[in-house]
Amino acid sequence: INGKRSYELARSGQVVDIKSRQVLVETFTLTKHDENSSSFRVICGKGTYIRSLARDLALSLNACGHVTMLRRTSVGPFNLNHSFSLDELENLCHRGDVLKALRPVETALDDIPVLAITEFEATELKHGRAIVNKLAGSVEYPDWILAMLDNKAVAICSTSEGYHKPKRVFNL
Repeated sequence: INGKRSYELARSGQVVDIKSRQVLVETFTLTKHDENSSSFRVICGKGTYIRSLARDLALSLNACGHVTMLRRTSVGPFNLNHSFSLDELENLCHRGDVLKALRPVETALDDIPVLAITEFEATELKHGRAIVNKLAGSVEYPDWILAMLDNKAVAICSTSEGYHKPKRVFNL
């Protein structure tokens, strides 16, 4: 809300009016229930506030409720099955194997449209120079692209009618 997170405003005592919006809830599963509490597993789209979902559920049941534990088990291509505890990371560091815990940067950028570029274009982007927008004239082109050379991320670029301008360049 005006550049501030709503929970920060609420915690500072300000009354915030949050407009409702439609979100995607793929699954909402009751996993445990007794007379005083319930547990749920939710698979949802980005922008879904689980605490708001719990509040709305309680209101629809004409009841009171609050979230006592919230655990994000996955986001995008990342999930707990492929994560490391701090102790595991420390052990990997001591053995000199910490690189085994790292995933390619492209893994975290899988939601950005990819544009294959040439060696020349990669050099231009690495030097902070814009390259010609190969998508110009398309009916619709994305605001952002991930410029890749040989399946390696080179830069995240903003796009305009004429150019792809580097915003973040990867020196990997």
